[in-house]
Amino acid sequence: MTRVSNARWNLKEFEGKYYKPAESDRIDVTLPADASDSGDEETFHNFYNLCYGNETAWMFGDISFIENIGLTSNNWGWSQYLEELQGTTEGAVIYEGPIYAGAGQEDISKGYEVGWATIKWEDGEVKWDIAEAYGAYLTNEKVWVGNTKLPMVEKGKDKIPTPTNAPGKLIIDPEFDYQGELYIAIHFESYVPCGYPHPETPDILE
Repeated sequence: MTRVSNARWNLKEFEGKYYKPAESDRIDVTLPADASDSGDEETFHNFYNLCYGNETAWMFGDISFIENIGLTSNNWGWSQYLEELQGTTEGAVIYEGPIYAGAGQEDISKGYEVGWATIKWEDGEVKWDIAEAYGAYLTNEKVWVGNTKLPMVEKGKDKIPTPTNAPGKLIIDPEFDYQGELYIAIHFESYVPCGYPHPETPDILE
């Protein structure tokens, strides 16, 4: 997979928002003592005045988890049917679609477009490129490629096969058949600029 994006930074968290050091136009900022590191022990002294909110994100597709698969309204998202791939030209783009964050109940008018996915056929496999947009930051990518719209898990004492969009279950199914129906779903954690798509200066700067 190729990722098209700006440089990565270690974010810091303060009051549920996330801050990054800038590649240019740095300004000196002293964060409050209770601002916590995001996991990296290195301490940054200069921070750009741009804050982020954390949101779940999915690649948009033609199959609704709620309307077409029957998941609950909290388990929103989409997968995409890739049609017949046998005989597809090498390097061909087989799907392109936006990535939406925070689109609860699949209402994209309440969400944020944070990127774009391009699905391709290369070397006899499904591959994808991800481009981030509007200053958003996408991480923890999970991808399902298989012959069902979503992964299937057994539930209940009768072990009934049931679709799930749990990110930990999103894998490239090692047993899928390229000659059968093929689907893809891509999940991300995203950091969306405050004041999207035009970030605002946070109040903690003094």
